[in-house]
Amino acid sequence: NEASTFTLIINNITDQIKQILLSYQKKLFVNMFINSAQNKFAFIKGTVNVGQKTKIKMPSKGLNLTAKFPAADLQPWYAWYIKNIAKQTNTNFSGILNSATLQVDKLNLLGQSLTNFSVRYTPYTNYLLFNIISNNIIGNINIPKQVSVNKPIVAKFKKFYLKASTQSSPNKQQQIKLNNYYNVNFNLADFRYNQIKFGALSGKMRTTNSNGLIINPLNAQSANYKLISQIAWNNINNMTRFKGQLTSTNTAKFLAGLGLSGQVYSKNANAKFDLQWRGFPTDFKLSNLN
Repeated sequence: NEASTFTLIINNITDQIKQILLSYQKKLFVNMFINSAQNKFAFIKGTVNVGQKTKIKMPSKGLNLTAKFPAADLQPWYAWYIKNIAKQTNTNFSGILNSATLQVDKLNLLGQSLTNFSVRYTPYTNYLLFNIISNNIIGNINIPKQVSVNKPIVAKFKKFYLKASTQSSPNKQQQIKLNNYYNVNFNLADFRYNQIKFGALSGKMRTTNSNGLIINPLNAQSANYKLISQIAWNNINNMTRFKGQLTSTNTAKFLAGLGLSGQVYSKNANAKFDLQWRGFPTDFKLSNLN
């Protein structure tokens, strides 16, 4: 019985303003107001709930969205973004959302499995704010409405735990098309990769005039080591250069933290390095070193 699963009600508040009530299988509920003057429809305000019924105060204008799902795979959506949006040099964020909250018990994105994931989107006059909470990641991302070298994205995380992705890596020379959204300042208070504790990680990533990429500085620090470095990727010859200085006051503990076992008795260490390899920075392999 479609009537029991899908309901649409249109109320004429005035000659121009209409209220639309929509529900579907108790999983979707929409309550919005539109202006239909001169055969044109303009959104005024409303709420959209997906996956659960919650009591939300009707906003004075704009739209509030909430959604909750047991599981979601955003990889197809990310592929669509890369194909259709990432090629643009910039995108002016504008819309009718007052806020949006998405909750997913298990989220798959870019090879990462995030559990108890929640993100809240809040637009402000000059920037968009995303607050992210999960078992693996806690922090926020501030995106200016006009991202540029001088107005970068700012990402701050209390913890940022990643695991090696099992997905195949594309040919970066063909796939990487830089845009303004590669201009990012990031600060990770607790960064871990495959359960290896790297400590605090921070850096400033910028695009260059030659369609290249540079991260300067790229710093990392824990109780046992300190790294001061920079990374540059040249798009013309598809080469990455990584140089810097690494110091450690307890080399044995530092190597053990990286999962490198062996008999190391030296306490202090100081090393300078200058590495180059073909490909994007994430293409690092010992066999690629020049």
